[in-house]
Amino acid sequence: MIFEQLSINDIPEIVVKQNHRLVKGFLSIVIVASWVAGGLLFISEFLHKELKDVPVTLYVFLILWLAASVILILSLAWIVFGAVVVSIQDNALTIQRKMGSIMIGRRGIYAIGQIKNMRIEDDIYKYKSKIGVKHAITFNYLGHKLRMFSHLSKQEAESLLNGRLQKFVQNKT
Repeated sequence: MIFEQLSINDIPEIVVKQNHRLVKGFLSIVIVASWVAGGLLFISEFLHKELKDVPVTLYVFLILWLAASVILILSLAWIVFGAVVVSIQDNALTIQRKMGSIMIGRRGIYAIGQIKNMRIEDDIYKYKSKIGVKHAITFNYLGHKLRMFSHLSKQEAESLLNGRLQKFVQNKT
């Protein structure tokens, strides 16, 4: 994870970017390029036939291929440009996901006084018959458990929780 602390108009922010961007980005580029090349070869049939001779299945394939292409490209853009930004303003903790300067999804705004039990939780997963553990920072808010960051190493999670996030949440219990 890449951590940055910014100060915009005296409002501190924590920016967490994905780890292994180079490897994931390269693999995503290869997948997107293969997907586009394979689809274009198939669609070349579409370009060589008259519109009345094109089967309906080719139209369906074209629509599905374009939709999957958009999803792959957005996924690649998130890997390369995506970040989770946590800031505090007016006694509220704000969590937002950004891709470059564009906000993605809904912004989570949580009253500092209502945040309870901020902690590190383990996410256990299996990859190639090996068990791995990633860590997430979670907290309770008005009776609901919310996740702030996921897929952190133990050291990254402890660094955020004991360092930069400690000043965001005064009532950690």
